Amino acid sequence: MRFLFIFATLLAFSLQAQAGQLNLAIGASVPEAQDTYVLAHGPSRAGGGEKFLVTFAAPKTLSLIKITAFSKGRAGKALIHNAVGTSAGTKVALEGLSKFARVGAGNPTNYNGKVMLTDSAYVEVAPNQAFTQLELTVEGFTNDDASILVQITSTEDIQIHDFLATRTGSAKNESAGALVDETRYAQFSPQQLSGLMSRARIPAVQEIGGKAYSCTSVTKLNPRQVDFKKRAYNVNASGALQSESDLEGATKTWSTTATGVVLSIENVNGCGRYNSYNVVRMTPSGALISEVVTHLEDYVKLCVSVGYDEAAVRAVESNSTFASSIDPKYVVDSYEYCRPL
Repeated sequence: MRFLFIFATLLAFSLQAQAGQLNLAIGASVPEAQDTYVLAHGPSRAGGGEKFLVTFAAPKTLSLIKITAFSKGRAGKALIHNAVGTSAGTKVALEGLSKFARVGAGNPTNYNGKVMLTDSAYVEVAPNQAFTQLELTVEGFTNDDASILVQITSTEDIQIHDFLATRTGSAKNESAGALVDETRYAQFSPQQLSGLMSRARIPAVQEIGGKAYSCTSVTKLNPRQVDFKKRAYNVNASGALQSESDLEGATKTWSTTATGVVLSIENVNGCGRYNSYNVVRMTPSGALISEVVTHLEDYVKLCVSVGYDEAAVRAVESNSTFASSIDPKYVVDSYEYCRPL
């Protein structure tokens, strides 16, 4: 019997971000509005506030970042301790959002040189720079009534799969957006794996050569195998991508196709000899995601040719595999997520 990865559900959101605009509400005091993603609890005051991260799947050129405070009781205040963007691996201070000497219009309050926002007060900056992540440290005053609305405008579209907003200083495990948090690879759901594969890109062999990875496998019928093998890649003298693995044995040679970097795998079972294919793509974090697939109709014909009942073969395939996200002619035996070592 053959296998497939289990697919689970991504975070469900009823709202979609406007093209080029991301609105993120942190706290229940922000007025309800369409096209706004919501973290229900306001910023904590404990330990000098908490950190909020907005991570993008690819660099986004941000033309405007605006932070507005809200308070239903009109007494809540949000203190912006820090605002940083990450550009090409370098952190860039966005002082106009946190340093009082740099603020413009919006009526913020000076609190020991930091920006404090009362109800409806705001700060904004126009960085006109590409960022892969924004980091804000915000402290909320007055019984958690303080809330903020973070509005991010980009020259590129920002869709739900393009970002993930998380908080690091709260016991409340809230997030918004559908960009897969790749640090949680050991708990990936089936839908996350499928989505990650469909949105990953085809890497150049030079990006993989010389690197080693630890791989986690998920199938439909077997338990998840976390970091169950290691695989190292190299580019040989003729420019071909090759790999060695502690489980896969001798040197394997890969090829680049329209669907990904592919390894052909020879198999034999009661139906006879057939090939499956490990189709690798690169995720936003630089990890590798792959579908291990088999051509469904070719496999069914092979089994029927040696006397197996066609309906029974298709039933087994339906129960043990899933549809491929890269090509409907394939079924997925397993998914592999390989993180860099």
